Amino acid sequence: MLAGGGARHVIPLLTLRAGLAMWQGRHDIARQAVQRGLTESRSDDVGILAALVWHGLRAEAEAHASRTVPVDMTAVRRLREVVDRVARKSEHAARPVRDVVDGFLALCAAELSRLDGSDPELWARSVAEWDRRNHPYPATYSRLRQAEALLSRRSRAATAGKLLREAWQVAQGLGAVPLSTEIRTLAGRARVTLEERGQPVDGRLAVRSGSASDELAVLTAREREVLAAVAEGLTNKEIGQRLFISERTIGVHVSHIFDKLQVRTRVQASAIHLRNRPE
Repeated sequence: MLAGGGARHVIPLLTLRAGLAMWQGRHDIARQAVQRGLTESRSDDVGILAALVWHGLRAEAEAHASRTVPVDMTAVRRLREVVDRVARKSEHAARPVRDVVDGFLALCAAELSRLDGSDPELWARSVAEWDRRNHPYPATYSRLRQAEALLSRRSRAATAGKLLREAWQVAQGLGAVPLSTEIRTLAGRARVTLEERGQPVDGRLAVRSGSASDELAVLTAREREVLAAVAEGLTNKEIGQRLFISERTIGVHVSHIFDKLQVRTRVQASAIHLRNRPE
């Protein structure tokens, strides 16, 4: 269908390809799928275009967040132009079409904010748009991003926790495995308790007696998280951003790790972590 189908078929397939690539961490592949959709498939169907352009902006936001590939600002500018065109054309569309497009436009605005400090208010607006339309998947995705934005600003932690628990319950009900995984990962980093088969998600961070090697058994669960990030080569500031705690607190954790492991440098500490990493 990608080889010979019309825009009504090709663009949704490329949108799906982009979404799959992002969950796999292949943001460059997602970008290519979106750009192909914009270049090869001429269409005035604002509904399918809105979904495609959201995936394009999300791909750039994911690239920015992961730092695996650089953001393509040329692509961002082009996507902004498509967003404006879709918004103008949707003004004359039937009400059901406008409703769907408005939801995607809210997602686009929120994704753009991720390129320069994610705006929780824009994500809250997206949540409201999709809740009103009874579309659980984009609403749940928006709750995840709203919680992430709040945590990154170290504000309203209780609200972020509530959002993550709501998102978790819906994602589990939908059977949305990649989305559930990202919710669980963020909750673990932020120390937010989720119910997973009767067990709090933080339980996955705790090391059972005897499961860690003797060298790392002296560290707390949080210190092991910090040590793993140190072994990745992250700075204290970057670790603080990942774990949603201050750079100063990370410095304290690093000092405790050095003392407990009886090392003097990050390289020595990293070597111990790598030596004891599970196969």
